[in-house]
Amino acid sequence: MFKAIKPLSNPAMGARWQGKTLQFGLIAADVVCLRYLFYADLLPQAGDEAVLLNLVELDKLFHFGDVWGWQAEYSGNKEASLTYLIQLEKRDGTKYFVIDPFARESRGAEQWGKTLGFEVDVEDLSLKVIKRPQEYFFHGIRRLPVLRPEAPTIKITSRPTAPQHSLEQSIVYECHLRGMTRSPSSAVADSAYSGTYQGLTDCIPHLKTLGVTAVELLPVFDFDENERVFSAGDNAHPLYNYWGYSTLQYFAPKQNYAADVENAVSEFKEMVDKFHAASLEIWLDVVFNHTAEF
Repeated sequence: MFKAIKPLSNPAMGARWQGKTLQFGLIAADVVCLRYLFYADLLPQAGDEAVLLNLVELDKLFHFGDVWGWQAEYSGNKEASLTYLIQLEKRDGTKYFVIDPFARESRGAEQWGKTLGFEVDVEDLSLKVIKRPQEYFFHGIRRLPVLRPEAPTIKITSRPTAPQHSLEQSIVYECHLRGMTRSPSSAVADSAYSGTYQGLTDCIPHLKTLGVTAVELLPVFDFDENERVFSAGDNAHPLYNYWGYSTLQYFAPKQNYAADVENAVSEFKEMVDKFHAASLEIWLDVVFNHTAEF
């Protein structure tokens, strides 16, 4: 699948295509070996399994200080997406899996409140989708980064310029995307778009009547609402990490905020473009000291 694997001394972080070449970059301190494990893409359901397609093992020739980088020609099916994990081996010999923090998309969050996770078989390195237990902090693999052969197609071909309102003249409306659009009393015209990026665009006329110049969104990056689920007193209503201040991947729009979970990146871009076209800024609430550990 991969051939002509070479070190890359100044890589962009994450995974990306450069023509027919795949390039990868990661910051990993106190690590003696990196392993990239590649699997076929899947929309995960509990019990699903995927065999290991390719294993790339990197030694000291591939790291430059704390930065690891490599590139390779890809001989696989360029029409099919891949998923992947990274295994770190520390100086003391301990090994553990991490998800690429710079991934733009991932699997495992297709449905709000669905507690899925991933396990890797220690013998053949095959991947299994599991249903996670609730009511305790899950220390396993919660996401599976996706690498597409090309970026998802965005419907809007000419993107509007972002407005530049002065701070002194700004009126900022802070909201939670899901909370703003799930209620029947919200401005969302089609219930199929409740709780989605597309649904939020239906709120633009209302926001304009308020004189708002910017909408600040509580976290819309990939976070784990199932991080530690509690039950209400009657055990009928699970209590999630609703606000999302426990980010897993800062560069991946939250997948289950998309009407089409296969195109969360495109839908996020389309939402931003519609707000910009209406002369509304989009601000993202980022709190770097509130992150998930995985």
